[in-house]
Amino acid sequence: MVLSISRRTDIPAFYMDWFLNRQNEGYLLTRNPMNRKQVSRINFNDVSCYVFWTKDPRNLVKYFKEISKPFMVQITITPYLNDIEKSIKQKNEIINAVVELSKMIGTERLIWRYDPILFSDRYTIDYHLKYFEELCKRLEGCVTTCVISFLEIYKKINHIKSRFYEPTEMEKDSFAESLLRIADKYNITLKSCGSYEGIEKSSCIDGSILKHLGITGYRKDKNQREHCNCIESVDVGSYNTCLHHCIYCYANYNHDKAYDFYKSFDQGSEILDTPIIGDEIIKEKVVKPNFQVSMFD
Repeated sequence: MVLSISRRTDIPAFYMDWFLNRQNEGYLLTRNPMNRKQVSRINFNDVSCYVFWTKDPRNLVKYFKEISKPFMVQITITPYLNDIEKSIKQKNEIINAVVELSKMIGTERLIWRYDPILFSDRYTIDYHLKYFEELCKRLEGCVTTCVISFLEIYKKINHIKSRFYEPTEMEKDSFAESLLRIADKYNITLKSCGSYEGIEKSSCIDGSILKHLGITGYRKDKNQREHCNCIESVDVGSYNTCLHHCIYCYANYNHDKAYDFYKSFDQGSEILDTPIIGDEIIKEKVVKPNFQVSMFD
């Protein structure tokens, strides 16, 4: 199976010790976020590779030699200040870590995410074009792919809607074309997590990338959006556990809860969630040759 680490929280930034502890123990537990009592037991012997998602890859550099499976990395770097991304570390330090990580794993497995794109009185089109180009200059030769998407106002973050300007589809297409021209100057392929005129659609968990690692046979993830082409994976994170405090994040909308969780979390726990209390149904994840079957199908 492919482990997603994680769409729900930044494990490399805040829970890398936990993850490496679980890797060393040979298994971890992960809870169905829609049903507290449904828990999967993941054996690392059944894991083909990792997909890390992070806004701060420094621990991936620090613990590179301890990561025991092939992996790819999705790294989000945006131009926002601490009114939007309240607790992100210095962007210069993050970029330097990307440069180091690129030297370790190469450019194909390192995907830069410039998302979500949001517009306001401060974060104008001109602002984005200026800083997107600055980031392209800094990352040239370290990444070869950049994935973009525009802000979606999910119900859980609807309270921030009034702070931002919502572009039309035509404006999105025009802006994406401007980013494409900039990216081309720095030998970076621009792709989209969504559908924008003239921009190639991406797959975040991309079967073609994993194929280079010898990972094949997985089907399209039916649990993602209809037009998402990601291959299936098992996510091992939990909502409201990330400390980056990005106001646009639908997965970590209760920042006080996230802080309280982190402060009391035992990095030796077998699950990145509230502790197991005994009334859960814990089942081994079923893995069959060439495809995966969800234990709750």
